[in-house]
Amino acid sequence: MSPDRPVPAPHPPRIVVGVSPTDDGDGPLCFALREAARRDATVLAVTVCPGPVAAPAPDPAEVTARREHLVTLVQRAVAATGVRGRTQVEVLAGPVTGVLLALGRDADLLVLGLHRDLRRGEGVRGERERA
Repeated sequence: MSPDRPVPAPHPPRIVVGVSPTDDGDGPLCFALREAARRDATVLAVTVCPGPVAAPAPDPAEVTARREHLVTLVQRAVAATGVRGRTQVEVLAGPVTGVLLALGRDADLLVLGLHRDLRRGEGVRGERERA
C-alpha cells in the first residue's frame, strides 16, 4: 500500500449462530455469546423460514412468531451467560443450508445447533471456524 492510502481497519469479529425455530435450547446461543465475549465479537442470531430461493415471502405472522421465539431464546442465553449488548437477531427466508452458509462466509465463526431441516441430507452439521 502506498503511504498516502489509509490502511483499512479490520472488520470486527462476527459470530453467526443458526437457531432452529423448533429449538427450545439455548446451548448454541450460550456458546456463541461466550465466544463473542472472548473474541470481542458481535453475534448474529438467525432463524430461517425454509423454502426455495424463488419462493414468495413468508407469511408476516410466521416471521413475527419466529422473531419473538428467537428473541426469547437470546434473552435466556444472555441471562445464562451475562454477556450483554453483542447480539442482533434476524429472520430470513430461503433454503436453510444456503442461507446459513452464505452468512457464514463473512463470519469468523458459524455455530449451528441441531437443525431439523439440515438433517434431511443437506450436508451441514456442527460448527465451522475460519482459519
